[in-house]
Amino acid sequence: GFSKENLLSTLYRGVLPKYRMLLDTASNGYFMGQDVDDGLLLVENIATSDGNYNEEYDRSDRGSSLNEEKLKKEIKSLNDKFDKMISGQQKHVHFVCEDDVVEEE
Repeated sequence: GFSKENLLSTLYRGVLPKYRMLLDTASNGYFMGQDVDDGLLLVENIATSDGNYNEEYDRSDRGSSLNEEKLKKEIKSLNDKFDKMISGQQKHVHFVCEDDVVEEE
């Protein structure tokens, strides 16, 4: 297989620039110049931290109540329009049962 040093080098060259900058910053300026085990630990810590604190994890409510009320009104208005459109297109349906069917012989 690959050496740990080679894997770290490949990871560093392949990550997004924001993660490369994060790795360098956490390594006093140069990620590739540090000990391999320290580099692996740093990558593991960043991955754990990103899993806990990235945008997808953050479920806090950042919307204002004013925006929520506006959206609710817009949704209600659209639902009302949709209901009117559907009711205008409805046709009466008559149920047919077996007794109503006349067989031709």
